[in-house]
Amino acid sequence: MITDGKTKASNRTIALDKETIQELKHWKQIQAKELLKRGYNAMNKKQLVFSNRYNSYFDKKTINRKLKACSKACNLPTITPHGLRHTHATLLFESGASIKQVQTRLGHRDASITMDIYTHITKDKRDEVSNLFVAAMN
Repeated sequence: MITDGKTKASNRTIALDKETIQELKHWKQIQAKELLKRGYNAMNKKQLVFSNRYNSYFDKKTINRKLKACSKACNLPTITPHGLRHTHATLLFESGASIKQVQTRLGHRDASITMDIYTHITKDKRDEVSNLFVAAMN
């Protein structure tokens, strides 16, 4: 299902690292072979990155079920697609990304939304704060 974003900022282009781009190119080759076996031409410019066996959109239930199965197979806690978004934002903040960078990447029109919803703090960062205070005082 494709819907319009909530805001103008929702429609955006995001930067990807070289490794992710290589993985996506590799996936595109695998996908093209698999879809060709089923009679679909995956060379169309509007080809979905991830499609079901009928070269159409996955439904929400399928995505959640597949993500749950992957989590279980890797012995990880279950996480939702939106949970992955929160994790991504938290890791960006912890790696030093600015509020503006994360706001833009997530497609928020206002940085306060980003700050209110996505500035989770991990245990490592929570424990680090006392050291930061001591360093500032010295």
